Amino acid sequence: MRQLDAYKRIAFMCEQADFDPKDVYALSKILFTLYQDSKIAAVPRKSSISKEEETLQKQKLRREFLAIMRLPVSESFERQKAFVWDALSVEWIDDKISMVIDKISNFPPDGAIYKKILELSYLQNHYMSDLELFEACNLRKSAFYKKREAALTLFGITLWNYAEAREQEDKALGIV
Repeated sequence: MRQLDAYKRIAFMCEQADFDPKDVYALSKILFTLYQDSKIAAVPRKSSISKEEETLQKQKLRREFLAIMRLPVSESFERQKAFVWDALSVEWIDDKISMVIDKISNFPPDGAIYKKILELSYLQNHYMSDLELFEACNLRKSAFYKKREAALTLFGITLWNYAEAREQEDKALGIV
C-alpha cells in the first residue's frame, strides 16, 4: 500500500475537524504575518499578573481563537487583528507558539523542516527575503512554498486541536 504524502495527512486532520485545509492555511498565514509584523514593531507586553489572571487570559484567548477558526477567513480580518494584538500583550504567548511548533517538529517525515520554515519565516525579529529563506532551508522555490503551506496548515490544525482539548477539559470541570 502506498503511504499518503504529508500534506494529504494534514488535510485529512483538517477535514476531521470539519475545516477546509485551505482555510486553515490562509488563517494561519494571516495570523503569523500579523504576529511577526507586530513583534518587529515592538508591541509592549503587559506587566506580570497572577496565575488566576493568566488562566482567565488563556481561556479568553483560546475561546477567541476557536471562534475565529469557525468564521470565514475573509470576513474575520478585524477579529484576527484584535486577537493577535491581545495575544501579543501576554507574556506566555511565545511559549505556546513554541510548544505547538515543537509538536509539529515530530510530524513525519517533514516536521523538522516545517519547524525551521515557520521559525525563519515568521518568528524572527527581522524579515528574510524569499531567496534567503530558500537558501536557509536548502529548498528550491516550489518545494519551499509547498512545505510552508503544509507547515502553516499543520500549525493551524495542531493549535486548533490543542485549544479544543483544553476547552473540553474546562467543560468537563464545569468551568465553561
